Amino acid sequence: MCFHMGLVRMDGVQQYWAANTRYDPVASVMSRNRFQQILRTLHFVDNMAVSDCTKKKDKLWKLKPWLHKMRENCLKLTPSKHCSIDEMMCAYRGKTSSIRQYIKGRPHPGGFKIWGRADPAGMLYDFDVYQGGSVTRTKLGQ
Repeated sequence: MCFHMGLVRMDGVQQYWAANTRYDPVASVMSRNRFQQILRTLHFVDNMAVSDCTKKKDKLWKLKPWLHKMRENCLKLTPSKHCSIDEMMCAYRGKTSSIRQYIKGRPHPGGFKIWGRADPAGMLYDFDVYQGGSVTRTKLGQ
């Protein structure tokens, strides 16, 4: 569903289920309420299993397992002959994140800054999430 949502962009998640903008590859899989319930309750880490020190030091501790797996899979791909390294902004409108950035003049001026290595077709081969101050490399196996 998220893959299809990334291919066909709409102004809001609710529009994939709305009568006049319904998109069947998303809307026919599950109801909007069920999808939103899953998003609200989705967790990658047991909050009680992480030390307070780690929580203070690592701003991405809640996403680390997912980030590790994603990067691990990106690194398995054979890179294209022509790649570039550049920053990307992942849109985020929430106000609670300490790594959220605002860069004027961007298509998505507010969000998370990610450095990525990709080919001209957009295939991502490696990435680092900017956590403020410096880029923190996501080490595999941690």
